[in-house]
Amino acid sequence: MIDAPLTLVTGGSAGIGEAIVRELGKAGHRLAFSYHTNSDAAAEMVNALTADDIEARAYHADLSSPGAGHALAHAVLDAQGCVTHLVNNVGPGAATPFGPGLAQLATEMFQRNVASGLELAEILVPEMPKGGAILNISSLNGRLPPARVSAFAASKAAMDAITKALAAELGPCGIRVLAVAPGPIERDDAPRPDDIRAKIASKTALPRFGAVEDVAYMVRFLLSDKAGFVSGEIIGVHGGWIT
Repeated sequence: MIDAPLTLVTGGSAGIGEAIVRELGKAGHRLAFSYHTNSDAAAEMVNALTADDIEARAYHADLSSPGAGHALAHAVLDAQGCVTHLVNNVGPGAATPFGPGLAQLATEMFQRNVASGLELAEILVPEMPKGGAILNISSLNGRLPPARVSAFAASKAAMDAITKALAAELGPCGIRVLAVAPGPIERDDAPRPDDIRAKIASKTALPRFGAVEDVAYMVRFLLSDKAGFVSGEIIGVHGGWIT
């Protein structure tokens, strides 16, 4: 494993992405992360990380726009150098019920959740050192989709397929490709009604919700040299979801 790796996390200013950025900072990573609208939160994160002697830079990017991934990759390379690890986290869960506009919504979701990560990889992977990794934040919905999330679930299923295909393709170059698939995760910025919380929690083996830190801990492990023989896997963080 390379000392002081540079890791780029998309959607890193809030929620799971923020937890990942902070946890990787504790692990000694140099950090780059993107944000879309949360400029104040991004600036606060950079200041807090820098105060702890952690290299961190925030980059504005609207990854729902074609080509934005390319632009972000070039910006990070120009400012901080070669990226060791790429964490594709952008694309929060969203209801996508059947009805007029579903096809257009699916197109937009595939751009943000799938194509943007491929755009980043196109630029970053040729410069990525041996021992680097691409880690995709997928979703339990990609494997076990409920009703009313067809477009979102399809984008995450595509991410899972890309994970396995690229793992086989990039493995000979010394680059691992993995995914983490969270299930019910508690987020302060997206609270659920109590009755819905109880219903969801009853479907986990533990039974309870996870925290954003649970996902971040898994990401930290998977990007460490201790997971150096793990590739092509979609690892669930869902409390033992009961189907």
